[in-house]
Amino acid sequence: MFNIVCELYAVIDQIIGVSHKYYRKYHTNNAKKYWFVYFYNEIGVFCVKRCNKLQALYYKTRIKKGVTMYCLKCSNSFLIYEKNADCPYCE
Repeated sequence: MFNIVCELYAVIDQIIGVSHKYYRKYHTNNAKKYWFVYFYNEIGVFCVKRCNKLQALYYKTRIKKGVTMYCLKCSNSFLIYEKNADCPYCE
């Protein structure tokens, strides 16, 4: 488990996920829920930042999902994050 916590105003480059954790009482109405966002910053360091409910909903929409593509020309598979990407091996 990574325990690296970055600065409060870190530049979020690539969001990995958003999750919450219950404190004090487990899964009851009185339990406090703390939201966390997991991301890589601009220099590639894994970071964890605590956020509120509204920010968690915003960050959930900003998660980049990779798709594995297969190139028919060079027979290689590669991971892309945007729709119209060319094969990096055929260049």
